[in-house]
Amino acid sequence: MIMKIKFKISKYFDHVYIGFKQLFYITSLLLTNRWLEFYRSFFDMCTIIRRRKSDPEQFRHLVQPKISALIMIAILFSIKSIYNCYWSNKKDKIWVKINADVITDANLHSNANWFMISSLIAIDLVTFLLYFKNPTVNHLKSIIIDRRDKCFHWPYRYHSMMPVDYIVDFSRKIVHYFFYLIWLLTFFYLLTELHTIKFIIEYHDEIFGNNYFVGFLRLILLLINWKLVEVTIISSSLLCIIALLIFQLFFIICHLHFWQTEQILLKSQNFSNGNIRRLKSLVIIRNLIRFQHNHTKNLMLINDANKVYGRMFFITMITQISFNCYLVIFIILRHTTVLYTIVIIMAIISQLFYIFGVHYQFVIINRRFHKSSPILMSRMATTKFFDKYLPTKLKLSNYAQSMYTNNCYGITYWRCEIINMQEFVKYLILYSQLIMFIKIRGVIESEK
Repeated sequence: MIMKIKFKISKYFDHVYIGFKQLFYITSLLLTNRWLEFYRSFFDMCTIIRRRKSDPEQFRHLVQPKISALIMIAILFSIKSIYNCYWSNKKDKIWVKINADVITDANLHSNANWFMISSLIAIDLVTFLLYFKNPTVNHLKSIIIDRRDKCFHWPYRYHSMMPVDYIVDFSRKIVHYFFYLIWLLTFFYLLTELHTIKFIIEYHDEIFGNNYFVGFLRLILLLINWKLVEVTIISSSLLCIIALLIFQLFFIICHLHFWQTEQILLKSQNFSNGNIRRLKSLVIIRNLIRFQHNHTKNLMLINDANKVYGRMFFITMITQISFNCYLVIFIILRHTTVLYTIVIIMAIISQLFYIFGVHYQFVIINRRFHKSSPILMSRMATTKFFDKYLPTKLKLSNYAQSMYTNNCYGITYWRCEIINMQEFVKYLILYSQLIMFIKIRGVIESEK
């Protein structure tokens, strides 16, 4: 019985080790700017996950190790954070360093540990949705990896490039931008290593004291704790970067799909201006039918995206908005070391980019989806439908009413409200109110 337990434990840690190696491989792809291999590894992983029932062996060898590694990181870091939150010896600087209590070391409030735990859990949930519950993977893969021109229709040129070529070029550029971010994270990792070495040298006597065996154990504990913090931050940053890259890929693909669909109506508009007496209504009706067909495909893409990207965004925004407000007020009211100041400012900027930058991109996508509404209404009003096409007119009229009158289609905050400019402004006001509330409370506590 004991041998079986030992075997299972050793097997699990082997999975964890393999998982860390695979995560390092993904990081190396970004570090070396191998953008196509990075996308291919993502889509291959999604394919393996989708076929996990028909091919469990491949899933067990290539996916389960990563899951085991992420679960291990989440559990260990959460236990460590809870311990530091309630049993931290804040007055003892040696204890703080040895236990890698970064919250106390940065002069943050101990409850900030819960922000860290909630952020880590949110990142794991977002990763699960991105890989396991993503119905848009096949469509994205057919464009980036397979480069199928059939995924797009007329017009076949966008900024003098084929749509597939434009998206591939855009995906290459966006990975190149994140390439610098990965190197920046690597630079701060090296700074953390130097900071740890500097601490060991400066406080050598306090760590070892008169008992070198106890000092050696303290040194091992210090290295383990700081490695756990570093691995957690790097792996979490990597997962966030992967999610953001897929977000950007989805946004540009949606933009081109919506633009092409809109051009079909603009083509009908060009036919009708000044030439409607000479042109057959059949041409305009045919374009309206094409528009309905392609717009319905766009609606299906939005519906699939809402199942994954809307939920991913909502989970992350809810967990990050309060954490970001706290960090902003901390930078304004309190003082910490230069290293922690830089790290906190970087965290604030990345959170703001997600809360408002990605948020606004969702607003633009939903707006682009409904942008063709007035053009469709105009075509329906000015086009003459003969008796033969009255059923077609009825279908198009019902489609236009259901699509635009209620305005109920688009990516939502996890089925709550459609992401639009009004909701964006509401969250902006909520953010400013949270800033004021936390700032006032911080001033009151500092006066006490």
